[in-house]
Amino acid sequence: MTNDQSDSSEQQDSTNSTGVEVQTSTIRELLTGKELTVPDYQRPYTWTPDNVRQLLSDIKLFSRSYDEYRIGTVIMHEEDKTHNLVDGQQRTVTFAILLNALQNRFKISEDKKISAHLQIVSNPTTVSNIQANEQAVERAINNWDDTYAQQFYDYLLDHCKVLIVTVHELSEAFQMFDSQNARGKALDPTDLLKAFHIRQMEQDGVTHAREYELVRQWEQIPPVGLHYLFNAFLYRAKQWSHGVSIREYGFTAAQIPLFEGVSISQENPANNWSKVYLLARQCVNNYKRDNGVLERSKVASQLEYPFQIDQPVVNGETFFEFTEHYYQLARNLGLWGEPTLELNETSGEIFDFMQIKASTNWRYRQVKDLFFCELLYYVDRFGEQCLNEAIRLFFLYAARLRLLLRSLGFASVNSYALALSTRYDGNQRMFEIIRNAKAPEDVLGISLDERIEDIPRNEDLLQLYKKITDSSHGTSSDGDREYGAPFQGVQNRDQLADRLRDLAKQGITDRWMLFQLLEQKHVTRHESKSWHWYSDGLFEFTRKDDILKWISSAIQPVIASANSESDNNDGDAQ
Repeated sequence: MTNDQSDSSEQQDSTNSTGVEVQTSTIRELLTGKELTVPDYQRPYTWTPDNVRQLLSDIKLFSRSYDEYRIGTVIMHEEDKTHNLVDGQQRTVTFAILLNALQNRFKISEDKKISAHLQIVSNPTTVSNIQANEQAVERAINNWDDTYAQQFYDYLLDHCKVLIVTVHELSEAFQMFDSQNARGKALDPTDLLKAFHIRQMEQDGVTHAREYELVRQWEQIPPVGLHYLFNAFLYRAKQWSHGVSIREYGFTAAQIPLFEGVSISQENPANNWSKVYLLARQCVNNYKRDNGVLERSKVASQLEYPFQIDQPVVNGETFFEFTEHYYQLARNLGLWGEPTLELNETSGEIFDFMQIKASTNWRYRQVKDLFFCELLYYVDRFGEQCLNEAIRLFFLYAARLRLLLRSLGFASVNSYALALSTRYDGNQRMFEIIRNAKAPEDVLGISLDERIEDIPRNEDLLQLYKKITDSSHGTSSDGDREYGAPFQGVQNRDQLADRLRDLAKQGITDRWMLFQLLEQKHVTRHESKSWHWYSDGLFEFTRKDDILKWISSAIQPVIASANSESDNNDGDAQ
C-alpha cells in the first residue's frame, strides 16, 4: 500500500444567490478537508453491521464497473469555521470507521495515518453501534487479500463521492434536509414541524445558542415517543374537543397546520385573536429577563408560558417549549414509566391495569390511549385538582366502551368520543365537556351510563370496572372526607337542605354537592328523563342545571353569612 495521497478529484463548486455552496467531493476530501462535527442536537449514530455490510457490498459492486460511485448528499451548516452535519451523519461516521479499519489492517503508523476530522457527540447508543460496526468491518476486511484491500481503499477514498451542500443558516439546512428526505421515505409530521419552527426562530431573531438548546432538547425525545405524543394525544384532544372526527393515524403532514399558529415576526394588528397569546409570550419573556438569576437560585418562582392543548400555538421557540412541556406532563402521568402523582388506592389499581395489562394486551390498547388522552387533557386544564376523582371517571368512561363491544377499532373510539352513535346510550362528549368546563366540578359532575355487556375475554377489565362502580362511597380529593353519609336518612326537602347547608359550612361547593348526589345515586334519572330522589318523589327536575339552581338557593344563607363575616373581618383589619 502507498501512503501518498492521490490527487484530489476535480471539485464542482457553485454558490447560488442565497449563499448556499454546492460541491462534489471525494470521501478523502469529505473526511480531511473540513472540521466536521456531529452536533449534539442530532440523534445518535444508529447504523448496524447489516447497514455496513450493505455499504461494503455496494462499493464492491460499483468498483467493478464504474470509475465513480456517487453515494449521496451531505448537508452541512457552517458556523465559526465548524461544519455541523445536518444530514449524512450515518454514512460519514461509517466512512470514518472504514478508513480507520483499513489503515489498521495495513499497519500504518499513527504519524502517517490519514485522520478523519470528525467530532462525534458521545452517547451510549452511538458508542455501542460504533463498536459493533468496527468489529463487523474488521471481520470483513480480514478475509480480503492485500491486493483487493488496496483496491478497495483507493476506490473508497478517491472514487466514491458525495454531494456536499453547505449553508450558513440552520433553518436553510433543515429545509434542505426535509426536501432531500421527502424524495424517499415520507418524513414524519413531527420532522416537518421541527423544520418549520426552526425557520420561525431564525425569523424571530432567536440566538443560535438558544436554537441549539431547543433542538437538542427535542432530539432527546425518542422519535417513537414523539410521534405517539402528537398522534395519540395532542392531535386527538385538539380535534375531539372541537367535535372533529378523525382517523387513527390521522396526524399526517396535512394536519401540521394545527400546530402552526401565531408568528411573532409577522405582526398583523387586525388579528385581535392572536394578541392575547403574544402578550402572554412577552410577559413571560420580560419576567425571565428581569428575574432570571432569582429564578435559577429559587428566590423567585418560575413563570412558564400558560400552555393549553386547545389554544393556538405560538410559532418558533414557544413551540419547542410546548413540546417539551407536554412530553414531561405525559411522563408525569405515567405514559412512560411510573407516574409522579399522589394516587389513592382506586387510582393505583387503575394505573396498575393501564401500565401492565393494557400495555401488554392488544385488546386494551384503545382503552389505554383514550384514558390517557382524557387525563392529559383534564390535567392540562385543571392541574391535579380532584385528580383521583378524574382518574376514576375517565377509567369508567374508557372501559365502558371496551365492555360494550366484542371488537373495538379506532372508528368506534372516534364515534364514542364524539357521541355520534345511538348504540352508546347515555354517552357524553367528554372532550367538549372538558374544553367548556370552568372548574373541575363541571367535568366530574356529569352522569355516566354504567350499563355494560358481560363479554368473554374482558374478565380482568370487567372485574375492575365492577369493583369501582359497586363502591358505595366516594371520597374528597384529599381522600379523607366521606360524602355519601350526610345524605343517608333524608326524608324530605327540608332535611336535604339542612344537610346541604352543613356541607356548605365545610367549604363544599354547590357543584361538588351535585356531583356527590349523582355519584352516590341519591339522585337518578327516571325513564321519563327527569331527575328523582332515589327512594321516592322527594323532588323532580327536568335538567341537572335545575338541581344545581335549587342547591345554590338552599345554601345561599350560608354563603351570605360567610361573606358578611369576611367583610366584617376586613373592616376590623383596616
